[in-house]
Amino acid sequence: MAKPVALVEAELLGLCRLLDGQIKTDRQDIADLWVEVEASRARLSKSDDSATKEQVTHLGSLLGELRKQYDESEKLRAAHREEFVASRTQFQEHVKQYEKWDARRWGLIGVFVATLLSLVANLMVIALRTSAK
Repeated sequence: MAKPVALVEAELLGLCRLLDGQIKTDRQDIADLWVEVEASRARLSKSDDSATKEQVTHLGSLLGELRKQYDESEKLRAAHREEFVASRTQFQEHVKQYEKWDARRWGLIGVFVATLLSLVANLMVIALRTSAK
């Protein structure tokens, strides 16, 4: 049995919300790292410690990698969003087509029931005429 339209649409929207939540979490992580790198740079400018400079350089490269991953995830998110929009459009077209065929099916069922009732009425008339003779 096929899933109801509302259930499928709710699942798709839930998936999009989940992806949006992950992107927001990634954004916050990058922002937190950026604040940490800036604080480390400020400390570095005050001291001449080579270990601190090394840490800041490492954090900067780490932040660069995270930015690349974030950009890739943004591209992936945009691709998923486009795919979702296309899927949703296609799904809505299928729903319209199903509703059209459903209306036709009920029309045919109505015609069938009317034909059946007419047949039963005619058989009853024939039976009454033959029993009256």
